[in-house]
Amino acid sequence: MTGSVVLRPARPDPEEGKAFACYVETAADHLFRVMFGAGAESVLARAFMTSGHDLSYEHVVFADRSGSLVGMISGYTEAAHRKSADSEIMKAAGVLRSARMLALSPLSRGLVRFMDRLDDGDFYVQAVGVDQSARGEGVGSQLLDLAEERALGASCHRLVLDVACTNTAARRLYERRGMEVVAESPAIVFVPDSSVYRMAKQL
Repeated sequence: MTGSVVLRPARPDPEEGKAFACYVETAADHLFRVMFGAGAESVLARAFMTSGHDLSYEHVVFADRSGSLVGMISGYTEAAHRKSADSEIMKAAGVLRSARMLALSPLSRGLVRFMDRLDDGDFYVQAVGVDQSARGEGVGSQLLDLAEERALGASCHRLVLDVACTNTAARRLYERRGMEVVAESPAIVFVPDSSVYRMAKQL
């Protein structure tokens, strides 16, 4: 592919919401599909359009090449996470999918609590993704560099993220960037290989 990549803030646009949903669901190894069912991506896309919560467009930056999205990163400070309103996400999910999520919550409680906990001064990288067509071109590194810049700009002292324990390739990428495994989550009950590593880097 030709053309330079520009990193730009996301807009509350339905098409960008669909792109966000695809990137996040892939990055989360389809955890949201477990929570919300087959319509998970539509829930994520609707939630993206609103503000004041972890899945909002406010926390998203896209990698744009000549008008085509080729990558994305989503991240926020511990302070922003603390103020996140789950009500907007539940509204996007609707009654039935919210009920499904609540019904499954006892099985996933350990994992959700683990991923939900951030320390003072943390900047959390919620998701990062790069299109297959743009891999190997440094787009992922640009996005992670931006996350570090945003973290430092917000006076955060640690960059953190969660990665599936089975995703060895991603873990090695993050290790090359100076991150290390600091904890391992419980798995979702009856869902093998669903635990994650918390990785961190001091800034």
